[in-house]
Amino acid sequence: MTIQFRHIMLMIKDVTAAVKFYQEGLGLTVVNASPNMAELDANGTKIIIHGAENQAEVGGSPILSFHVTDLQETIAKLESLGASLQGRVREPSFGKVAAMRSPEGHLLSLLQPKSSHERAMTFEEAIAYTEQLLSRTDLDDAQLQSEITNLVKTSNGARGFFVCFLTEEWELADNPSPAIIQALQAEPNAIAELLVKNLAMSTAMAITHRRNDKPDQANDSDRVAKRTALLIEKVNLPEVRAIAKQMQDSANMDSGEYAAFLEKWGYDAEQKQAIANVLS
Repeated sequence: MTIQFRHIMLMIKDVTAAVKFYQEGLGLTVVNASPNMAELDANGTKIIIHGAENQAEVGGSPILSFHVTDLQETIAKLESLGASLQGRVREPSFGKVAAMRSPEGHLLSLLQPKSSHERAMTFEEAIAYTEQLLSRTDLDDAQLQSEITNLVKTSNGARGFFVCFLTEEWELADNPSPAIIQALQAEPNAIAELLVKNLAMSTAMAITHRRNDKPDQANDSDRVAKRTALLIEKVNLPEVRAIAKQMQDSANMDSGEYAAFLEKWGYDAEQKQAIANVLS
């Protein structure tokens, strides 16, 4: 039986406010953020902030998430040590899932994932799968292209791919191979908006980090922006150019298709100008 710790999850009423709280109050790094979920890095520990569906989910125990190879064996072992199963074992499309409480009442989330080819991945699983893909030395270019094309077909897969590819230590991210470019070109509708938003957000985030006297984190954001701009240049897709123009117009005029997106993240005039400049 193999068990792998994945992350700590907090159920939150207002994800955007929570991101600001942990980023500005405790200096945690925002790895990825959306209106309903964000991933933060606390010096190597992953914290997932997830929007709660109802008030009863807000607060309380954090959720410790683990991946296991044998869910029933793990449940039996934990029950023998005093834990209790919360509800029934569920079998969604991505695997078998159980919630348990430790003897002290803390929540545990257990996932026995299906094979990546059997179901759609979650966002966090797509990050892990991308890391696995890019670490493999047994894949030829055609196999790598096929794997990435299939991965980015879904929203979670595309988001997870970009988070891993753009933020971690990959030589391919600084010099993407034809296999990676062709894989992304095969799914323009899945990747176009994500590329533009990644470039805009990393550009704005670099300014925030420098204002907060965090040069290392600013450099990390600069690297993400540089890598994203390189991908945009190399994929050379009309879908990307169209969205980039819309984002640039919104940044310049405070109106249009992406005005609400820029407003949601609270970007000021300097950040909007930087976004407009980098998209030009």
